[in-house]
Amino acid sequence: MDLASEVQGAIVGVAVGVLSAATAPLANYTTLKKRLKSKNQRGLAEFYLDEKLDALASIHTELTEGYLVPGESSAPAEA
Repeated sequence: MDLASEVQGAIVGVAVGVLSAATAPLANYTTLKKRLKSKNQRGLAEFYLDEKLDALASIHTELTEGYLVPGESSAPAEA
């Protein structure tokens, strides 16, 4: 075995190591970025869901009060 093949093997090994060292942080960065985007979207969705639920509860209350006849209770009649 001559020295040239050993040097080539070392160069390939170093190149693989450098590429691995450069690829790992990039993969971590993209994963973190996706996770943060998902978390932000989830928080925004929860905010708007709370707003929608409050609005629906308000509309339901107004409709229920609008259909009640004075003197009646909102409880269902017993059978």
